Amino acid sequence: MKKMNWVKPQSAYDSMQAWRAKRQAAVAEFESLSTATASAFSAAWSNQISGLGELAANAALQRVSAEGKAKIDAATSSIDVSA
Repeated sequence: MKKMNWVKPQSAYDSMQAWRAKRQAAVAEFESLSTATASAFSAAWSNQISGLGELAANAALQRVSAEGKAKIDAATSSIDVSA
């Protein structure tokens, strides 16, 4: 019988080792993507909270400025400058 020059099939041990290496690579990629996703969501949440705080601070500043201007206007309108 003639040889057909077929490639020798992998042994069960080599096949198992290759499968284990592929699984480890898949797990590492999944963990990397999970970490990146969690980091992105954390940054987005932090930015949203920071933005809301800034909006609240600006609203409070405008309110206090308007109240101060109203008090100054009330105080200066009662002063008689015709004398």
